[in-house]
Amino acid sequence: MLERIVGEGLISNTTISGGLYAVFYKEAPISKYFKTWNYIYEVWFEENGYQPDNRNFFLNHLNAPKSHPENLHIIDIYIPIKLL
Repeated sequence: MLERIVGEGLISNTTISGGLYAVFYKEAPISKYFKTWNYIYEVWFEENGYQPDNRNFFLNHLNAPKSHPENLHIIDIYIPIKLL
């Protein structure tokens, strides 16, 4: 059985809904993330025959940027999708 973790302060728990997600790996300074979001919504969806689904996206932070030699943020971006 999994141990339930309770969030505190700015950290809270949520339930991630099932369904199809597009996952994008990104390793960059935080200032470059707007370009990634623009690419996903302006290019990737159209080229791949998907559209955003009406569910929440979420991020998986894979590192602590201060521990990276170039202070880069490494994340997976999970965006809910559905076919056009």
